[in-house]
Amino acid sequence: MGEGRAALAGQTLQQLGYTNVSYLAGGFNEWRDSGLPVSHD
Repeated sequence: MGEGRAALAGQTLQQLGYTNVSYLAGGFNEWRDSGLPVSHD
């Protein structure tokens, strides 16, 4: 799952019992730049 901090965060969440953990290739910037939905709370 991913590299660097994202991988560490994902592994930690899985160790804590979370089962729906994913790595977003390209990160948030690629998501946003692709025009996908972003919440501004």
